[in-house]
Amino acid sequence: AYALASTGSCERAASVLAASHRPWATDEPESLFVHEGSSVMAEALVHHAAGRMPAAAAGMTRALHHAVEDNLAQAQASYSWQLGRILLASGRPRAAARWARDGIAVATARDLKGPAYLATACLATALAQAGDVEQAEEAAARLSALPMSLGMVAQARAWAAAAAGDATRGARI
Repeated sequence: AYALASTGSCERAASVLAASHRPWATDEPESLFVHEGSSVMAEALVHHAAGRMPAAAAGMTRALHHAVEDNLAQAQASYSWQLGRILLASGRPRAAARWARDGIAVATARDLKGPAYLATACLATALAQAGDVEQAEEAAARLSALPMSLGMVAQARAWAAAAAGDATRGARI
């Protein structure tokens, strides 16, 4: 559904999501792979791709609540930074930083390296957009072990450079 929305087929994406909704049951083997919050998260990402930020934020918040209720660390960490990305797109970098920090905390506590890096990239971008230069540079520096080809990593480093006054380096990244 997200791929459809990302390519402009938002209505088709919404119908695919609607057709895929079904109750989550712990006794079904398929439910071990697709949590109840997963479809809510996918719907939020469709709203995000379509530019409907309030609906995207509300959906991702619902997905996050599902993950917290069921104590799913991977989903908590991921949905937290994804809520941060939606808030960034909504022009709310301080709120985005708060959720990115939550994602980092959960991911670090459970040694979930991927979500920790993605949450850190979100944090660096949010801090740079909020004008917190030193903290943005510190967060971006924690991403140095990752390949620059990851879009969020490059974006975070570019924002940190621009916030530090080096727009030329930021543009090159």
